[in-house]
Amino acid sequence: MNQHDESVPHDHGACANCGITSMGAYCHACGQRIETHRLTLPHLMHEIPHAVFHVDRGLLLTIRALATRPGRTMNDYLDGHRVRYFNPLSLLMILAGLCALAYAKFDFDFTPMTAGMTPEQVKGATETMKALLQNYSLGLVVQLPLIALMSWLIMGRHRSYGEHLAINAFIFAFMCVINLVLIPVHVLVNGSPMLGPLMLAMSAFFLVYQVFALWDTFRAPGRWVGPLLRALATSIGYFVVIGIISLAIGIVMAIASKISG
Repeated sequence: MNQHDESVPHDHGACANCGITSMGAYCHACGQRIETHRLTLPHLMHEIPHAVFHVDRGLLLTIRALATRPGRTMNDYLDGHRVRYFNPLSLLMILAGLCALAYAKFDFDFTPMTAGMTPEQVKGATETMKALLQNYSLGLVVQLPLIALMSWLIMGRHRSYGEHLAINAFIFAFMCVINLVLIPVHVLVNGSPMLGPLMLAMSAFFLVYQVFALWDTFRAPGRWVGPLLRALATSIGYFVVIGIISLAIGIVMAIASKISG
């Protein structure tokens, strides 16, 4: 065989992955493309943007769909129309990882937000806020089972708990997108009095998007008030629980700092 031939040898019409003879471009048993190619660096580099940014499926399409029609997107995915969209857990892991990397490299200056505090209070508040931001992505992954449980209990059990995990993974992933988009704004307002209002505005936007996405997913023709109230209760309950957890973490860190000091 010519060493420059990129085709991988296999029986005509037989899948190189499982060996089953199939008609058409893809194997009917495992889904792999019948025609395969020898892996080369140019081929691998071509596959990366093709898989992620393909116009008919992939990361960008999923993000755009979550921004414009979250309910339809999530219901389509849950009802089996999954070829076009990223797996919600994979999407969350990728975007949460990017957020974690960005926040780990960014030095937040909370000086205006701690004005009037004692030095000990400033130290404790700064450490708490930095820890929460730097572990924001990990926090989303840890919080996912909790918010999924709350939405399952409040929004309706006609969707399984696993489906609620997928719904809220999509929502959290979109929150990560907004965080990444706003990083340049963080850079501009870092250390200024605008940092606090920016964070409050982001929290408000997340609340609004979470309520809208849940409502858009569970609403039915002629029945939108009930789903809206349940979505609001789910989101507010989630923020209350997270606030309590954050406060507890802050208290523990302050006590630990005082003991070590």
